[in-house]
Amino acid sequence: MKKIIWGILLAFMLPISAIRAQNQFVIDSLQNQLDKVKGKEKTKVLNGLASEFISFKADKSLSLAVEAYNLADKNDDDNGKADSQYFQGLALFQKKDYSHSLGQLLQALALYEKLNNKKGKGIALVKIGELYKIRNDYKQALDKFKRSEEIFKEIEDQAGRAIALGQMADVNFRLNRFQEALKDAEESLNMAQVVNPDSKTNETARESCKILAEAHSNLKNFEEAYNYQSIYLSINDSIRKHRETLALDLQTKKYENEAREREEKHKAEIRKKIEKEEKEFRDTIQYSLIVLIFILLFGGILFFMGKFDVSQNMIDTMIFLSVLLLSRFFIVLIMPYASSLGADAPLVTLGANFMLALLFAPLQKYLERKLKKKVAEDLAEETEKDQLREQVKQLSEQIEQNKQDQIQKHEQEALQKN
Repeated sequence: MKKIIWGILLAFMLPISAIRAQNQFVIDSLQNQLDKVKGKEKTKVLNGLASEFISFKADKSLSLAVEAYNLADKNDDDNGKADSQYFQGLALFQKKDYSHSLGQLLQALALYEKLNNKKGKGIALVKIGELYKIRNDYKQALDKFKRSEEIFKEIEDQAGRAIALGQMADVNFRLNRFQEALKDAEESLNMAQVVNPDSKTNETARESCKILAEAHSNLKNFEEAYNYQSIYLSINDSIRKHRETLALDLQTKKYENEAREREEKHKAEIRKKIEKEEKEFRDTIQYSLIVLIFILLFGGILFFMGKFDVSQNMIDTMIFLSVLLLSRFFIVLIMPYASSLGADAPLVTLGANFMLALLFAPLQKYLERKLKKKVAEDLAEETEKDQLREQVKQLSEQIEQNKQDQIQKHEQEALQKN
């Protein structure tokens, strides 16, 4: 008997990582849907995630189920509320908080009864029966399992019946009712094999074989016990290998996806770097062109002021426009740096404009003074040149007149001598 029990315990130790790997694929799929759905559909997705996390992250499962319940309550979704209370009960069961687990499962059962959800009633009764079994209240446990089996029979759910009968067999075994345990376990095994002939995933058949092996062992039917123990170990080994294969496949897919994501991320970074360099190059060309325009603009103002007759209003207007354009250029230049620091709010932009206005006001005054001074100097120089030109002209005319007078004088003297 001890050898049988130790064999069962050793064979039952399946790799937890394989179970997690199986769940991870479903979890990733559900999480991708979470942001795309609303209302009752979102409640279903949250309950689905709560279900997948139960086996290895009970706290996470519980928080998701609570979130699902709150959303279902907000949308008057009784089906969602019932499912979320059921998953809260399962999560609390995993945390070994059996009293609160029972409370949640009883509330879920009440809602399933209100909704006439027979399958929901059946699965809730199975879990409630398990809680009573943990409390060693086998009478209550057996009652819940029988009610569950009757419901599954009514709705022709063979898989559910197989599970309920397996639980009934386990309770009868604990009560030393070995013949009843054998009857329930055999019926459970037969149904489980019909529902799921693949031993790689048939956990119900495995548990039925375990009970059959123990019950026959207690009844001294060692040959039958050995046969069922062999079947149990074979199924258990198939399940373990299947889970390990799934875990390996999922891990391989995970590495492939990660490698593909890294490659895509690397390509995206390269594209982003190239685009950034191209943008910086274009910006450099544009900024250089703008600076050149400003140089030409201010140089042109300084150069042409003395060449043409320009009114004072025109000078002021040109200076104002030049300074305004220069200030806007600086705004455009510094805003990307401000944005990178998270300072792109309207008040920040207004403040930057105000500071630039304060900085460029003295520049405008300075340019006005310089230009006005240059214009005045140019005008004074031009006036002086005009005066000199007038004096030269007058002297030239006077010299020419003196020459004419001398010529006339010589001519008159020549006539008198003759």
